[in-house]
Amino acid sequence: MNKSITIAIAIFLGAFCLNAGAIIVVGPQTVSYVGISDDTPQPNNLLDITYEVDEIQAGVYLYNYELQTIDPAALTSFTIGGAHDPINTTGMAMLNYGHADANDSGFNSDSVGWDWGFRSDITSDEVSFTSDVAPGYAGFTANDDDIEWSSPALLPAPVPEPTAFALLAASASAFCLFKDRLRVR
Repeated sequence: MNKSITIAIAIFLGAFCLNAGAIIVVGPQTVSYVGISDDTPQPNNLLDITYEVDEIQAGVYLYNYELQTIDPAALTSFTIGGAHDPINTTGMAMLNYGHADANDSGFNSDSVGWDWGFRSDITSDEVSFTSDVAPGYAGFTANDDDIEWSSPALLPAPVPEPTAFALLAASASAFCLFKDRLRVR
C-alpha cells in the first residue's frame, strides 16, 4: 500500500515538472471575456483577445495580443501576470506599445502591462513583447473606467521555470521509488 502511494506521488510530481518546463508555440486564438462592474457581469461589455506566440529566432519568442472591446468600451489598462500569477520578465523587451502610453507601460519583476489612461478613446489595440522564456499560461486584467475583465492563467506568457522545491520533490520521489525497488529484490 505504501509503495503504491509513493509511486502515485512520484508519477504526479514527475508529470508536473515535465509539464512546467514544456516549450509551446501558440497559434492565433481568440477568446472573449465578459466585463464586470460593481461585482455584476456586464454581458454586453465583452473583451476579445486574439493572441499568438512565435519563435522568431532560436530561443526568442514574440508574444502578440490584439485587444478589442465590444460595446465598445475604452481601454485604460491591460496587465498580464502579477503577484498572484507571476510571469518571468527576465530578458523581456517591449516591442509594440500600440496606442498605450510608453512612459506608463512596461514590465516589473512579475508582470507586464500597458496603460492608455482614463480619458482614452482606444477600443482596440495591438501590443507585444519579446522574451527568451518559452510560453506557459498566466492570468490577466484589463480595465476601462468602470469595467474590469480578468481571467486566471489563460493567456500565453513567459512563466517561471519549475521551482527548486518542485524539482527537489521530484528527486525525492525518484529516490523513494529506487529505494522501494532495491527493497523488493
